[in-house]
Amino acid sequence: MRKAWGILLLLPLAGALYALWSQPVQLWGRPEKNVTWELAQAPPERLQEVYTRAHPAVLRIDGPEGSRGTGFFYREGLVLTAYHVVAEGGPYTLVLSNQKRATATLLGFAEPMDLAILATEARAPALLSLETQRRPQVGEAVLHIGNGRNQFIAPRYGRITRLFVDPSPFLPQGLVGTSLPLSPGDSGGPVLDLEGKVVGVAVAIGQTEEGFRSFFTPFLGRGQVLAEMEGGKRSYWPYLGLRGPRGLTPELARELGLPPGGVVVGEVVPLPGLGSLALTALEARDYPRLQGLVLLLAGLIVLFNLAVDLLYGLLDPRVEYA
Repeated sequence: MRKAWGILLLLPLAGALYALWSQPVQLWGRPEKNVTWELAQAPPERLQEVYTRAHPAVLRIDGPEGSRGTGFFYREGLVLTAYHVVAEGGPYTLVLSNQKRATATLLGFAEPMDLAILATEARAPALLSLETQRRPQVGEAVLHIGNGRNQFIAPRYGRITRLFVDPSPFLPQGLVGTSLPLSPGDSGGPVLDLEGKVVGVAVAIGQTEEGFRSFFTPFLGRGQVLAEMEGGKRSYWPYLGLRGPRGLTPELARELGLPPGGVVVGEVVPLPGLGSLALTALEARDYPRLQGLVLLLAGLIVLFNLAVDLLYGLLDPRVEYA
């Protein structure tokens, strides 16, 4: 009987997954030159006024398991939030600033930007304006309103520290880094400027070389994306797999007329099923789902080896089973 060598192939994968689980999420970045990092501990008076005017438009988004995050009205009947807040599916319950509850449905989303729009029949207590034309500035004071630390639509004050940040391959690219002291439950909340306009949606927090940082997806230049989501468009991360990759040796390079070095890919295939499921689970640190996928893969390899062993007896007359 052949050894079940396929199980051994899973050991490096299991080790990598264990390393991911046992380490905290770290979002890397280097400070810009001549930038002084400043935490806005005392809220500026103008931002306090902005909070007073804006907080009625903010709400909490609940799922069957409880609170998921934050959202806000920007048009009558439409709520903006982060996609990962609603990615697990409904039903969605909105807890408005006046403590009234309402149901909502997922209208559209852009997963690569971590943005989503919910539709509801609830009447908005207030509406927030979106800033899609002005670029945020480093050092600019900003306000976030959210539901972190078990506080209902509470204010958080900070400053923009970096622009065009790519903190992780599992997060949207081109984020804006801030010193806002956010926590789980604040995702999907609005980040407002001194004029009371929403410059982006909070999507991530993490530890960097400069200390704790929060990140938001900016609205700059994304008016068309928002309009498409309002029309029901749903954009997913693109997932690709490679079939038949092999090293591009000097001999093969000469045969194909290519420069040496690199990898030759036989076919590019989509991964709409287990591939996207595994990546989504890894992003969300959904350990039970990841463990289930590893066990499923192990079972498939064992079944494949068993089938090969059984077929030996049929295809090779030299092999006899006792």
